[in-house]
Amino acid sequence: MNTDAVPPSQRDMSGSSYGAESMKMAVPHSEGHMMSADDPDNPQSWPLLKKIYVSAAASAFAFVVAFAASSYTVGIPAAMMRFNVSMTVAILPFSLFLWGIAFAPIWIVHVSEKFGRQLGYLVLIPIFGLFTLGASLSQSFTALAVCRFFAGFFGGPVLVLIEGTFADVWSADIVVTYYAVLTLASFIGAAAGKLLDVASALL
Repeated sequence: MNTDAVPPSQRDMSGSSYGAESMKMAVPHSEGHMMSADDPDNPQSWPLLKKIYVSAAASAFAFVVAFAASSYTVGIPAAMMRFNVSMTVAILPFSLFLWGIAFAPIWIVHVSEKFGRQLGYLVLIPIFGLFTLGASLSQSFTALAVCRFFAGFFGGPVLVLIEGTFADVWSADIVVTYYAVLTLASFIGAAAGKLLDVASALL
């Protein structure tokens, strides 16, 4: 091969050890995203039914957290009467739940990349459930507000992790289609929470 016909930049990258080292630095190794297709630990090599199961479970978790966010609005009148607070104050636990969710992208992304996404689904969701239960059994408005905040803090990561879960399980050429399920899970969950108000009015 005539090296004179090759541009100097390409000769540097292909014909020298400096070029090889530069290519290694440009594409860092990442075990989580550079797994071979025949690796049994690669989520994209899982059977279709297992992929659907994992995606459905992640969507269900996202639905529950979104549902918990909006379902509180049904109990605002009851909170006003029980704790003798104004409408503005009674809305505070709703806002604190959303504020807790706002912290999720700050920390869960780094934790899940280091320890895996199972932490969010198997550890944080039960903690979210406990704080949700605590909010329902609160004997003071302060306890209600605190429990709602931490319910959002520990439940919010699920709304962040689901996107990474879908990207891990499905290939890049079809993952956008499954993101529609992700969007529906959170939006339908939030909308369904308000349906409790309609149901309670009919009972």
